[in-house]
Amino acid sequence: MKLFYFCLFSVILLASCKKDKDEPPEAFRGKYYGEFYVDKGGISYNLSNVSFRFEGYRYDFGVSEIVDYPEYSHLGKEFFLTAPDKITFKLLLPTAQQLKREYVYTIKPDSLILINTISPTEREIFRLKRAR
Repeated sequence: MKLFYFCLFSVILLASCKKDKDEPPEAFRGKYYGEFYVDKGGISYNLSNVSFRFEGYRYDFGVSEIVDYPEYSHLGKEFFLTAPDKITFKLLLPTAQQLKREYVYTIKPDSLILINTISPTEREIFRLKRAR
């Protein structure tokens, strides 16, 4: 009889587990291109053209001197959204200090802005437009 209750409890427990197959919000689907720069004390530097491709909770990332660069480096892995307005990228760039970064995001009708505040006077900023 104990075995019956154990099996019944196990089946109920497994059935109650949520299968997390949800998709990210529309703003985090598809392709984007734009620019990355660091703002330090009101001065922008380290400007690069970037491309993102979001698919599910995975992404690819590319950097180029050419605007709307079509190639991706495939260095991206996963990203996570945390309420209300934060996104964390795993392995954004292949440098140790950027293996995991959290950005505050702003969604606009045709664009996406990601900001990582490093210090009160220094921020990393991605300004991205949705590719059509």
